[in-house]
Amino acid sequence: AGLISLGSVDAVIGWDVFQHWDPERIEVVYLKPEELPRIAYVPAAVVKFTQQRAAAGEFLDFLVSARGQAIFQKWGYIADESTARAFAPRAEIGGEYELPESFRSGQ
Repeated sequence: AGLISLGSVDAVIGWDVFQHWDPERIEVVYLKPEELPRIAYVPAAVVKFTQQRAAAGEFLDFLVSARGQAIFQKWGYIADESTARAFAPRAEIGGEYELPESFRSGQ
């Protein structure tokens, strides 16, 4: 998204929240529902080297709490499956996705 704002690229594939970050320069063009095979999510984790494991755990708890999810929604993030399903009703959640052969062979 930053590359669009800087004028370095014409397009990226990303989240629709990018438009909220820079609405004067970024316009969302939605893919068709059948073009979305998988619903992704942004993971959160505690690194094993943390010196504040309890605080990190509390932060993770906050992220998934109703208050944390409301903040994500306020800033334009899709924070629940039902909203995501409006864009991709038949998409899978999680798992692994293998790129089609034509992507891997450079065709």
